Amino acid sequence: MTDYNEYDNSQLENLCVDIEVAVGDRESGTITIEFWPSAAPATVRNFLRYAGEGFYDGKIFHRVLSGFMIQGGCPQGTGTGSGPHGMISGEFNADKQYSHRRGVISMARSNDPNSASCQFFICHGDADFLDGQYAAFGAMTDGGNALDAVAAVQTTGAENSTPVEKCTITKMSVREKAPRGEKIARPQPDFGDEPAKVSVQHCLVSFKGANPGITAERSKEEAKLLADEIAERARKGEDFNALIREYSADPVRPGDTQPGLYTLLNTGAFDVSFERANFDASNKWRKANEDYRDKQAKGEVTQEEMMSALQKLREELMASMPPRSAPREQMVAGFSRTAFSLKVGEVGICEYHPEDSKFGYHIMKRLK
Repeated sequence: MTDYNEYDNSQLENLCVDIEVAVGDRESGTITIEFWPSAAPATVRNFLRYAGEGFYDGKIFHRVLSGFMIQGGCPQGTGTGSGPHGMISGEFNADKQYSHRRGVISMARSNDPNSASCQFFICHGDADFLDGQYAAFGAMTDGGNALDAVAAVQTTGAENSTPVEKCTITKMSVREKAPRGEKIARPQPDFGDEPAKVSVQHCLVSFKGANPGITAERSKEEAKLLADEIAERARKGEDFNALIREYSADPVRPGDTQPGLYTLLNTGAFDVSFERANFDASNKWRKANEDYRDKQAKGEVTQEEMMSALQKLREELMASMPPRSAPREQMVAGFSRTAFSLKVGEVGICEYHPEDSKFGYHIMKRLK
């Protein structure tokens, strides 16, 4: 077994790793990575050790956020496992030449800066807000199609990051002389005449039999007449918030200033603003936890005071977060199609369809 600790940095720079990828039962190509030992020498040697031992063969990419990153290498396949060689110190670098951009490989970790082990992620889009917080240690020189194939899988779960299809590292191989020259800048999706992201409010007018999950007594014909009336009233400037509260079959939370609000991402788009805000909030939460536990250990605050302060901070951070955008593929087709067809300020109707819009008639107003 090769001992990469015996390699100097110049020797490590002449190595690369080929990551063969499969999505479902389809071979999806090979991602080739070259390394930055001058920026993260211990991290490079740690990764090469696992790759050389065959540790990553058969492991999966368990976390996929298209436009952001794909994460894998967990022995449990859940993001909770560590490798047999323990943890390594975080080698963080804010130098822009090592910035987290499309194709850069970096180490995953928990809240502890020195908790990286075997899990890694490859950036699918530019994510410079991770610089100085995570250990970037190399970059992709080939295999953009394979990276995109993994990033394109349908996802589910609370974070909408768990792949529906299994994304496998079929084999990882260490070799010399990484190929160079491929442009790895993220290709911009072609949205045609549609925007990358829209925010809409909607009022759902349903009818008896439209969907088992909705209780309504009016007929389909009555629902259509009411939907047309609401749309016309909204177009004439009537308060759309009030119309939603009065007529929508969707529940409205008390005190909600914008009921029925949805922000949708077009296919291939990425909500950088949310991910940046989420990352900043996580850092504030982690630091506050550490500070209060240190104060508690010194007897400066009680357990009750610490828990109360942290709960207050959690509520403040959650309130400050922008709304999370939903990929248009998660919505029924008619709803998405109507949302992306509207101009800012325009009111339209998503007509009932048993498959494309199965809940009833959606009166929609695009906000931005």
